[in-house]
Amino acid sequence: MKDEKLCLDILLSYPVLIKPVVYRKIICKDATNIIVEGIDKCSVDSVADSTSNIRPPEPYKRKGTRYFGETIVKKEGKRVIT
Repeated sequence: MKDEKLCLDILLSYPVLIKPVVYRKIICKDATNIIVEGIDKCSVDSVADSTSNIRPPEPYKRKGTRYFGETIVKKEGKRVIT
């Protein structure tokens, strides 16, 4: 958190700043867990979805932002047939 803004450093060439709107609250538990709270479920989901879409989870290395409890099935890479 920096100046009431959430600063995400997720291996991009620039830091991503997210400013919470009036009725939403963003809490950083630690370096990897972010909690979004608010009155309206729809607005909380939109903030969580926008932060998740900044770096979507990719199935080969299982990296990226994802929801708590979301599992990503690892895809198998290319094989060399001999």
